[in-house]
Amino acid sequence: MAPSEDRKKMRTFIAIPLPEKVILFLIKLQEEIKAEGLKASWSPMKAMHLTLKFIGETSPESIDKITGAMETVAENSVALSLAAGGVGVFPSVKKARVVYAGIKGETDRLAALHKTLDADLAGQGFKKEERRFAPHLTLARIKTKSNPSSLVHLIRTFQDRQSEGFTTSSMSLFKSDLTPRGAIHTELFTSRLGP
Repeated sequence: MAPSEDRKKMRTFIAIPLPEKVILFLIKLQEEIKAEGLKASWSPMKAMHLTLKFIGETSPESIDKITGAMETVAENSVALSLAAGGVGVFPSVKKARVVYAGIKGETDRLAALHKTLDADLAGQGFKKEERRFAPHLTLARIKTKSNPSSLVHLIRTFQDRQSEGFTTSSMSLFKSDLTPRGAIHTELFTSRLGP
C-alpha cells in the first residue's frame, strides 16, 4: 500500500451520543471520585459517548458500507431508554486499568442493537467483535497500581448513583484523530433509530 493511501485512512467507531444532562452527571461523578483521592488520567467529558462498535482503521471507500449497514440496522430498531449509573473497573479491582460508569435501563435491547450491527458489518467484511459487549462510559484510566480495597470502597460508595433517564434515538459514525491533547472526535454520519 502506498504511504499516501495509508494516510487517508482514519480511525472510526459507531456510538450513541449522550444528552447534556448525562454529560453533566458524569462530570459531577468524576469530580466526586477525584475527591476520594484516586490517582488517574481523567477522560474529557465533552466528547463522551456510548460506543457501540469500534471499527478502527478505515479507508474512505469503506465509509459507504458502514453507513449502509447503520441505516439498515437503524430502520429495524427502536429508540432505547437508558441511564448512566454505578461505577466499576476493568478488568478487575486487582488489576484495574479503567474506571467507568455503567449503563442501566433497556440494556438487553442495547446488546441486541450491538449484535445486529456487528453482524451486519461483518457481512460487509469488517472484523467481528471478539469480546463480550460491555456498555460503559470511561471516566478515567489508571496508570499505576491501585489499592484494591480502595477501589472496592469506591465502587460501593457510588453503586447507587444514577443519572436521569434518557432516550437514544440515533447512532453516529465518528472519526477519531489522536493529538497530543487527546483524541478529537468528529461526527461523520447519523442514523435515526426506528422506521
